[in-house]
Amino acid sequence: MNIQTLIEKFVKAGNAPAIVSDDLTWSYSELVKRVNIQRNLLNKDGIENSVVLLCADYGHESLALLIALWQNNNIVALHKNKSPESLEKLAKVTGAKLALAPFSDGTHFKVECQFNQRQPEIVHSLLGKAEPGIVIFSSGTAGEPKGVLHALNPLLAKYGNTRSCGKLLAFLLFDHMGGIVTVLHALSTQGTLVLPKERTPREVCRCIERFQVETLHLSPTMLNLVVNTDSFKARDFSSLQHIDFGSEPMSQTLLTRLQKAFGSVSFCHTYGMSEFGLLMGDPDHPDQTGVKVDPEYKLRVVDGILHIQGPTLMQGYINQEAEFTNDGYLITQDTAELKDGFLKITGRRSDIINVGGKSVIPSLVEKKMLEIDNIADVSVYGETNPILGQIVAACCYLHEPEVVDEVKQRVFGCLKGHLSAEQIPRLITISDSPLVTERFKKAKSPEKIAHI
Repeated sequence: MNIQTLIEKFVKAGNAPAIVSDDLTWSYSELVKRVNIQRNLLNKDGIENSVVLLCADYGHESLALLIALWQNNNIVALHKNKSPESLEKLAKVTGAKLALAPFSDGTHFKVECQFNQRQPEIVHSLLGKAEPGIVIFSSGTAGEPKGVLHALNPLLAKYGNTRSCGKLLAFLLFDHMGGIVTVLHALSTQGTLVLPKERTPREVCRCIERFQVETLHLSPTMLNLVVNTDSFKARDFSSLQHIDFGSEPMSQTLLTRLQKAFGSVSFCHTYGMSEFGLLMGDPDHPDQTGVKVDPEYKLRVVDGILHIQGPTLMQGYINQEAEFTNDGYLITQDTAELKDGFLKITGRRSDIINVGGKSVIPSLVEKKMLEIDNIADVSVYGETNPILGQIVAACCYLHEPEVVDEVKQRVFGCLKGHLSAEQIPRLITISDSPLVTERFKKAKSPEKIAHI
């Protein structure tokens, strides 16, 4: 599949709803019309076969502009920050020609900045093939954000052949790989993309009822917050059929809790990174704490770290060297278990806690702590210790208020005999806010909590 066949699918879908919000509904016919308007404006200004910064979040016009930019074989770097300093920095990294932002009236777009930057060789090479592309900036949890360059066509080919999603809530961030997969999944299967007013658990509940949402793409942490909000029991979830979850490990304890809360809804574990997109699991597999490996991808685990090859693998990083093996596998830095074609991600190499020379994987401790009464969520991380190097610490989010000493006593009592001495948290704190980051993943430590 390429961008032209995607447009042909839009034309065929006709008056079926493509993008909906509280204020506006576009059919696929209207989407095609708006894409053509934007493309004519791009042609008038000679914006083609170049690198463009698109400053936008989900929106009817921003999606039309994104598709029009791809039709003109541009590489689009997504970014929401419109400050001149931020745009100048990204232009230097990507070799962008200009930065655009859509106007709400759809008649034109605004040129935020223009640049004259030298293009990185990897970008120049993709443009030389006259193929559209996309740049996703990683969250930068281990340093400066990496600019991940993808050719668009492999992503379209992959997600255009997935199951139909029906009405899909666009919750994951637009400038994140999860957001792009959401867009491609919805529009390339002629589903309906539902745009929320804000990204909160209550809004998820409202949108499911208001728009009869059929599919969710959310992290386990956000799903846990949704079922713990007061709106969950008050809303009608009868339309919901599928929940695709990923971006972090899912324990069996939490999965069982979610399956009980959502009833007959089908759960499907996915595994994704900015570097290769998303591996869709098998919703019929009996174990959804891991992913049944897609036969189009080659996976192996070396020294506990996952290596991967596949059709949607990135072209490379535009601002640093990628970690590939000599035989072409990407070294993901994710700790994993792989057996009989079934993959379980246990965490990130950088998250492993070294307690006196012994390695502790946070997700394994979190799994046991979620079985303890009144713990709605928990984040396990390492704290510096002058004797052991690190000790295990845990930040808890509770169902009901409780003094920390009582929580500590219950945690120690429940974990003793089930975990080794180095795995048991020696520092326990309680958070008044859900343990979620600005990117709606689990906060790895208290200072990263977004306080949504």
